[in-house]
Amino acid sequence: MPNVHGLFATPFYSDYIHSASEYADILSSLEFKRPNDDTGFVSVNTYVLELDELAKLKQDIQNHVNNYAYNICGLSDAYDFYITNSWVMKHGEGDKAGRHYHSNCMFSGILYLKCEPNSGEITFHKNWFIPTVVPQMLELDVDEYNAFNADSYTIVPEQNQIILFPSHLEHSVAKCRTQQERLCLPFNVFLKGELGHHSEIQTSRIDFK
Repeated sequence: MPNVHGLFATPFYSDYIHSASEYADILSSLEFKRPNDDTGFVSVNTYVLELDELAKLKQDIQNHVNNYAYNICGLSDAYDFYITNSWVMKHGEGDKAGRHYHSNCMFSGILYLKCEPNSGEITFHKNWFIPTVVPQMLELDVDEYNAFNADSYTIVPEQNQIILFPSHLEHSVAKCRTQQERLCLPFNVFLKGELGHHSEIQTSRIDFK
């Protein structure tokens, strides 16, 4: 049998924080506004995980961030990965989010506090500047989609589910098709530590928070 390896893979992480839904009432009571792109309601506070009453939840999320960075991605524990901004999104019937990525961060994540099966799937999109077996200029039929030929990956989020992914990975959210609102907590992650230690000339230290 031939050996096939998925070279240079994009690490997508999924797990559960089973106590997450216990914070739904606290987070849904925050002040919200409707952004200009009309993609739902977003909390005015964009650092919600700094609230005292969310200290335990923040630590639970941080544990998953550490597992993702150190154990899954294999990055050195000389780096300190920390949560920068965090906010709450409310999606009602008809709300959706277009294709986008997160800037000024390394990893991004979403924790789902309340969601129904029809509250909007999240789809991750292949970066066409980094082609896989099928480059952008070809449209090929496939018998079965897999990690080598697909140009998107869709999941139906579940309550208490947490996902993590590189911030450059573009994603979109389908239209909410239920009258039950969806409540989720997106967040971004950056790092502190010394970069480029293999070259003294290009060594940089990131040490702000």
